[in-house]
Parts: sequence; structure tokens; C-alpha cells
Amino acid sequence: MSSSEVATLVTVHLHLWLSAAAAAAPRLDIPLSWDAIFFFSFFLLASSIIYYRSSTSIQVF
Repeated sequence: MSSSEVATLVTVHLHLWLSAAAAAAPRLDIPLSWDAIFFFSFFLLASSIIYYRSSTSIQVF
């Protein structure tokens, strides 16, 4: 498994964990903002997809 695939998997898992934490925050009295959680997780997800796509592009020599 390449490093870009690992980075993508880690980012997807981090996105899922952050979403779960944001959903559980009101019940656990944790002051998390939905906007901050989703902005951060979607930023990580988008950056990993861009990195993965750029690292797997066809290079012409």
C-alpha cells in the first residue's frame, strides 16, 4: 500500500471519528462547534484527495 493510500485512509477515518465526536459532543458536554469540526474534517479529506490524485496522475516524459 502506497503512502498516498495510507494518507487517504487515515484522513477518511479521522473524518469519521470527528463526525462521531461532533455528534456525541452535546451529550458529553464537550464544547465542540459543528462548523469547526466539519470545516476541519472536510479540509483534511479534500487535501488528502487532492494529494492522492496528484500523486497518481499519469506523467508524460
